[in-house]
Amino acid sequence: MEAISEKIVKHFKYLGLSGAGTEGKIRDVLESEYRRRLTRYEHTDRLFRKKYGMTFDAFERSQVVNARGFTWEVESDSDEWEMAIDGIDSMRRGLKELLGESLDA
Repeated sequence: MEAISEKIVKHFKYLGLSGAGTEGKIRDVLESEYRRRLTRYEHTDRLFRKKYGMTFDAFERSQVVNARGFTWEVESDSDEWEMAIDGIDSMRRGLKELLGESLDA
């Protein structure tokens, strides 16, 4: 594992994240970042669910991109939505692994 630079240590100290239990504090920072990204991806999913009135799976099955003539807006939405769905899965998996939970749960 790569050593943490003095510059980063300085910022951890400044934010009160160093000292006893430093590993736990780093874990807390990682958990916060996973949750922040998860929230962002879930927000994107909710926006597109509202816009198209369906889930991403239904959007794909209905071939909305094709039905709407492959417009830039719909194709862009499809790409962004798919990335959000993948992000949700990835962030949930990473968060579970970080917290030591079973991935089957």
